Amino acid sequence: ADGAKTYNSIIMSGCEIFGTVENSVLASDVIVKKGAVVKNSIIMGECVIEENSVVEYSIIDENVSIGKNAVVGESQDAGKGIAVVGRNSVISDGAVIAGGEIIEKDNAKEGK
Repeated sequence: ADGAKTYNSIIMSGCEIFGTVENSVLASDVIVKKGAVVKNSIIMGECVIEENSVVEYSIIDENVSIGKNAVVGESQDAGKGIAVVGRNSVISDGAVIAGGEIIEKDNAKEGK
């Protein structure tokens, strides 16, 4: 799509990229909305990364929704480890998941 940027990534069929994907793997049917950034991460199938959110150095399991302006993970340089979000989870608008934090499957993380 217009404005989409992809660098050094593997992107499976059915994905819709409107934001930026860098050094990442996206399984099928992942949607990265406008202004969202996915960097150094693995995103499993049927996830939605909403507008202006950032996913960095993370593993996101299947069927996860990441809300607008949410932040999941941190740069590898922060030294906190990989953020993990379990399947069927909902990360609400504005929520922050720290590097190394694990959100169990079928869970929700509220924003501020």
